[in-house]
Amino acid sequence: MVMARVKHAVERSGRLPTQVRVVAVSKTKSASLIKAVYDSTRHRSFGENYVQELIEKAPQLPEDIFIGNLQSNKVKQLLCMHLLPSSSTLCSKIYFVRVSNIAMPVK
Repeated sequence: MVMARVKHAVERSGRLPTQVRVVAVSKTKSASLIKAVYDSTRHRSFGENYVQELIEKAPQLPEDIFIGNLQSNKVKQLLCMHLLPSSSTLCSKIYFVRVSNIAMPVK
């Protein structure tokens, strides 16, 4: 039902299906439950909005991304785990500059 609604919205928007990704919010769910859903369905994108949960679960899962508002004090943690590149949470230019400065400091 959800995917049918997404397909309809994609068609109305004029986008290609490959330009849209549905992310299942998996916060507070165990890595084993997420893995079971991954293995038994075709769904591949799962999102966490707690940095600590993402850090704990990401090594056990094929694809897990951070969703929601990102606090600047959490950026280093996600960068160290190589999790930020798959994140779409940079909602302002200020955050982009902060992340860029942490990821690629000027020498």
